[in-house]
Amino acid sequence: MSFRTRLALAFSALALVPLLVFGLGVRARVRANLASRYREETRAIADDIRAELAREGAEVAGRLEAMAGAARSDNRLRLALGASGGGATPDRGYLLDYAGRAMRLAGLSMLQLQDSAGTVLSSGHFRNEFGRREPGVSRWIAGAGPGPVLLRARTASGFFTVLARAEPVRIGGRPLALVGGVTVDSAFLARLAPGRDVGLVLEAPGPDPVPVRAGAPVDAAGGPEIAETLSIPYMWPPASASSVPVGRARLRVERSLAPLRELSRAIDAWFALGLVAVAVAAALLGAWLAARLSRPLADLARRTARLDLQRLDVGFPTGRRDEVGVLARGLQALTDRLRAGTVRLRVSERRASLGEVARQVNHDVRNGLTPLRHVVRHLAEVAEREPGRLPEVFRERRESLEGGLGYLETLATRYARLSTRTEPRPTDAGSLAERVAADAGPGGTGGGAAGARTAAVEVRAETEPDLPPVLADPVALRRVLENLARNGIESLGVAGGTVWIRARRGRPGRIRLEVEDTGAGMTPEERERIFEQFYTTREEGAGLGLAIVQRLVTDMEGTIEVHSRPGRGTRFTIELPAAEDGEAGS
Repeated sequence: MSFRTRLALAFSALALVPLLVFGLGVRARVRANLASRYREETRAIADDIRAELAREGAEVAGRLEAMAGAARSDNRLRLALGASGGGATPDRGYLLDYAGRAMRLAGLSMLQLQDSAGTVLSSGHFRNEFGRREPGVSRWIAGAGPGPVLLRARTASGFFTVLARAEPVRIGGRPLALVGGVTVDSAFLARLAPGRDVGLVLEAPGPDPVPVRAGAPVDAAGGPEIAETLSIPYMWPPASASSVPVGRARLRVERSLAPLRELSRAIDAWFALGLVAVAVAAALLGAWLAARLSRPLADLARRTARLDLQRLDVGFPTGRRDEVGVLARGLQALTDRLRAGTVRLRVSERRASLGEVARQVNHDVRNGLTPLRHVVRHLAEVAEREPGRLPEVFRERRESLEGGLGYLETLATRYARLSTRTEPRPTDAGSLAERVAADAGPGGTGGGAAGARTAAVEVRAETEPDLPPVLADPVALRRVLENLARNGIESLGVAGGTVWIRARRGRPGRIRLEVEDTGAGMTPEERERIFEQFYTTREEGAGLGLAIVQRLVTDMEGTIEVHSRPGRGTRFTIELPAAEDGEAGS
């Protein structure tokens, strides 16, 4: 195990052990605080529910008070009450239905009109309770105070629990009481539950108690883990008229600890992630400290940083026998090999550069001599067959001779400077295309399109009318077109065909030049490699022409594309920037 590894491991242990001790203590403290706050929140929720029950009871009391005022001013009810003690009267039905109408108008679910002895004179929720005695109910409710009071009311089908209040009323000098309330069922309790993680359970005393539940379900495994209980006065119907049973109902506020457990798991996950992060950071810091403490390694690094191909005189002397010494001796041997290899590389580069320049000069000069050779050959044929036309033909071909000679002179000047830099200027691409087509061989086609014919090969130029000048080096552009035209002529072979040189508008701000032939075409594999240096499909080719074409087009900020299919010919498409202003030269 290396020194750096040992130091990194030691530093990791020193960082992790205190973190584990401290982190586990903090984790336990956080969980205890969260549980305590959870219980405090549950108590606060219970207090809110107690206040909400008191508010509901006060609202019921307010409705009963309003009903009492309306009852005192109801003359028909006064008459019905005055005659109710004697047998059936015409107003007895009004008395029996009075509580039902008033209950619906007040929005209550239970309402009774009782006399001072607790006899039910009218019942809105259960009409058949008329005449039933429930002594002390109104007095017990009134004496329970302003808080909530629960009452178990009777219906034809069973019992239900109501949040009840009582309101005394005197009608026609007769003391009476209105006892009413709202149903306490699951829907009522659900309105009291402030959130999904709270459950409410109402458990009432008395015979056959049926708990009322609402809110979040209780944990199936161990029941609620946090609970607060509210004690509420409760009365249920007596079995006889002699007494009224009363007790205390319990409203339990339950909260599951499942969210707290989820939070604890999240804390544990983040704690584990923190441990991993600290371990990684400690290892990295240990490695950094090892590097800082290893002075010999730092010295070797500084010496190595001074190395480059222009300065290989840096030495790594050492007398150490450990890893640092092995590294220093290895660096010294590497430097010696680099020094020897650099010398050989520079010799090879000089030779390769001279060879490449020679091949490029040979290629360009041959391209420049080709149109001159055609002109001389044409003049020789005319001198042999029609000597009298020689002056005329010479005048016709003089421009081609002078253009070819000027092209060679420009090449010679540039190679003399060992520079291939292009000098873009506004250039008439159409005239240049026509000149290259005319220089490709003797003869012409006429008809508004310049052309030349060599054996069975026809070279034609087409120029779009009013074509703007192109921003390009005229000599470089001519080299490009001549290379492409020559490749097209050679691809036609003895079978002959046509080579087109077109100049037209391209995309906005661009001039498009196309050189297309009807030759043999290329396979996809050949098309992928045609711009590689020294790649050629002809035995006598050097493989430089299209590489030079691509470089020249790129130097003129242009693009070149090739489209070819075997047996269908080849089309090279060049796009160059159009010149904005200036007179075009050629």
